[in-house]
Amino acid sequence: MPILQDYESLKSAWKKKSLTDCDNLLKMLKVGLADLIFVPSETTKCSDQELKLARDILEIGVQWSVEMKDIDSFQRYMAQLKCFYNEKTQLEESPKKWELIGLHLLYLLSTAELADFHMELALIDHKTIEENVYIKHPVKLEQSLIEGRYNKVFTAKDDLPSPLYRLFTDNLLKTTRVQVGSCIESSFESISPAELTKLLRFSSAEATGFANKRKWKLENGRYRFQADSSISVKPTLASLDVAEKTIAYAKQLEMIV
Repeated sequence: MPILQDYESLKSAWKKKSLTDCDNLLKMLKVGLADLIFVPSETTKCSDQELKLARDILEIGVQWSVEMKDIDSFQRYMAQLKCFYNEKTQLEESPKKWELIGLHLLYLLSTAELADFHMELALIDHKTIEENVYIKHPVKLEQSLIEGRYNKVFTAKDDLPSPLYRLFTDNLLKTTRVQVGSCIESSFESISPAELTKLLRFSSAEATGFANKRKWKLENGRYRFQADSSISVKPTLASLDVAEKTIAYAKQLEMIV
């Protein structure tokens, strides 16, 4: 098989975490794969070896993309790889299948593509959702977001089922902090640095950077949000209730976590 040698080189380069070599080999293999009819189905004319080779290349491509923080490449490789995971083939299940499906779910959650998140989840059987560690992780995170238990999101990076999950978990954490920051702004006139640090699980330096980026002004020991004092926005009961509950969670964090 013409591309078999390059595939073996790719496996070796990935094992050594030689990302530049992986990049070059993946580009070469992309051309080789185009010559194979490897779209999996029950009627495919590809051999088991060809199907497995194509699947393994795509799995390495997904993992390499995460290491490189190349989201566009991740989406492309994952879209092709899902054909192997969602369609019936004669291949044995890949050891990487659920880890990478869970990774994709986490990506969808981190980009707030909730409709796609639930569509992908609908393809997974109930037992796997409840028992598989890779699938439970993004599912529990989504449930925490729905319930407003943001402390569970902020501590998620301390208990990852795979190192690959760190990129999208960090992205989700940033997104959640922005959302909570917007909620604080719409609900209160000010917040103390200590409250902000505890609420968003920041270090003092991170809290300062977050406040500065949002152009909050520190006055008399509290961050103020309204630049124009002539504009007074009265918080709605709903937003006030959400914010107060969120801060209550933070104040009781030691007991909750």
